Amino acid sequence: MPEHHSRLFRSKTLVYTDSLWAGQTVTPGLWSLLNQRDRLIEITSGGPHWQVVLGAPHHAAPGVDGIAADWRDPRTGDLGRAADEMVGLLALAAFTCLQQQGISCKLVIAAHPTDHDPNKTPGCPYWDNLLSTPQPALIFELHGAAKRRWYDLELSAGKNRLARPLWMGRQIARRLPVPLVLAAQAEPGVKHGFLLAGLQETECRLQNPALRTTLLEAAGQAGIPALHLEAKRIFRQPDPGFPNDPRPSAAAWDLARALAAACTEELRSNHKE
Repeated sequence: MPEHHSRLFRSKTLVYTDSLWAGQTVTPGLWSLLNQRDRLIEITSGGPHWQVVLGAPHHAAPGVDGIAADWRDPRTGDLGRAADEMVGLLALAAFTCLQQQGISCKLVIAAHPTDHDPNKTPGCPYWDNLLSTPQPALIFELHGAAKRRWYDLELSAGKNRLARPLWMGRQIARRLPVPLVLAAQAEPGVKHGFLLAGLQETECRLQNPALRTTLLEAAGQAGIPALHLEAKRIFRQPDPGFPNDPRPSAAAWDLARALAAACTEELRSNHKE
């Protein structure tokens, strides 16, 4: 597992090449990494001409509410930001389902960065890793939705004009079990969206369409469609039926399979065009 340390940031990059799973459980070595701070974990399958790059920029261990404690938000002046508790567990499930679909993919997990916000800091290890060449066909960021978020899932593209959030939202929603509801941005750059439940659609206003997420916009300027998915805790928490055996929940696997199938359709659609 080669690793290197950036001169400008505390996060240490580790290319993880060992097993992800021991049966249905995350291997002890990988679980240990997911519980550490200032780790950038890179996992790959196929490539290096990645079709999909998955990113989890705000991962934190179970029970951790905040990250980036030594970083000051330039917009608000506040120190730190909310953590996406255990979003890396969902990311591992999504990566595995993409791999099973035969999609060449890379997963980049920023585990509890302490001195920056990875997807809003140009030049940080996470940012450079996602936008490195050769460029992927699609970037898909996974995030945690806070307890007071309105929707089970919220999919947007921020200001990335190359992405199709509503189209992708439809692909995901129709593969999810009822009564899960996904809110999808109508088009990049707007707060307007649609609630998607199976084949049903209702207009809505998004709570967080990622309009200030600069990495999404930078990806578009580089010619890469990029999407931002927020998922409530049910999709990120370890399976509660196995408290001593860290594994994704049934809901996480449902979402991971739907996401992988949607990415497959997106890649096929782009190839035809």
